[in-house]
Amino acid sequence: MSLLAMPGTRTPLLSSVVSSHHLHPLHSGRPGLFAQRHPRPSTTSVIPRVRHSLKKTCSTPVWHRSVLLLIVLDTLIVLAVLLLNLFICELSHPSSPPGAPDNLPGSKDPKVISRLKLALDILQETSFALSCIFLGELFVTLLAFGPGYLKRWIHAIDAAVITVGFLVDVVLKNGLVEEVAELVVVLR
Repeated sequence: MSLLAMPGTRTPLLSSVVSSHHLHPLHSGRPGLFAQRHPRPSTTSVIPRVRHSLKKTCSTPVWHRSVLLLIVLDTLIVLAVLLLNLFICELSHPSSPPGAPDNLPGSKDPKVISRLKLALDILQETSFALSCIFLGELFVTLLAFGPGYLKRWIHAIDAAVITVGFLVDVVLKNGLVEEVAELVVVLR
């Protein structure tokens, strides 16, 4: 009796492993051309399993709706930042054109201006965080689908918009030029 045999039997424990075939997914179940004695590399390698899992995740309607919701949120934040910048500029420089009302609420109050600047800072940091999320989404998508994902023009434009938006957030911090340039988000 072999050391690999179960007590009371003559069949070795590893006989099923040694004689069975791990079949290719396209194989119909018969041993032959596609039969292999070793597991497929895709089942032993981590990267193909991760890519497959990411492909499934990135292709779900929940993923697409979440990204669209974040895009809408970022667009609204960019518009709010632009409007807040203009409003703070108006309040900080009380000289108004002829015929404009001088009774704007809090027009001379420094507390109002400082609160608006705080709200502006919070919105800008939120917009930067969303740009980082979009860059991460691009990275995950490229990891899942590979560089061939950018062969479709719509995906290439999306990647360019994400990259330019992130660079605008990093390079042009705090300024009216940044707010106008951030409208690139609308292109998404």
